[in-house]
Order: sequence, then C-alpha cells, then structure tokens
Amino acid sequence: MRADEEKRLAEKKKQDEENRVREVEEKKQREIEEKRRRLEEAEKKRQAMLAALKEQKSKGPNFTVGAKKENTVSFFFEKKSWFGAVRKLRKAYR
Repeated sequence: MRADEEKRLAEKKKQDEENRVREVEEKKQREIEEKRRRLEEAEKKRQAMLAALKEQKSKGPNFTVGAKKENTVSFFFEKKSWFGAVRKLRKAYR
C-alpha cells in the first residue's frame, strides 16, 4: 500500500513537471509569435510612411503663393496643414 502511494506521488510529480515544461514552451512560442506580429506591423507602418513620403515628394508643395501685397502673402491650401505652411513661411522669410 505504501509503495502504491509512493508510485502515485512519483507519477503526479512527473506529470506536474511535464505540464510545467510544456507551459514554459507554449509561453515562449506565444512570445515569439507576438514579437513577429509586432515586427510585421512595424514594417507595414514603415512601408506606408515611405510610400507617403515618396508620393508627397512627387506632388510638390501643398500650397501656392499668390501675389505679394503690402507685406502679406495669400495662400491657397490644397490640404489642411496649417502648421506646415507656417513653418514654410518662416523659412521663406528668414
């Protein structure tokens, strides 16, 4: 009877160890998959940014400058990029 109890305890201990090892391996696999997914998302974002930059370079500036009238410049914006236009104005008048 005592031998049966020791055998059961040894079997339970062995199963617990196997479960622990399996859980650790599964956790590592999940972390690897998550890291791969994040890297793929970052690469997609990078590619989208590069494509947007390339498109923007081919378009030219996003504003046109009208005739100068008494220290004022009229702008006709193609996009709503107020801050970009302000930066360009400051550069132009430096």
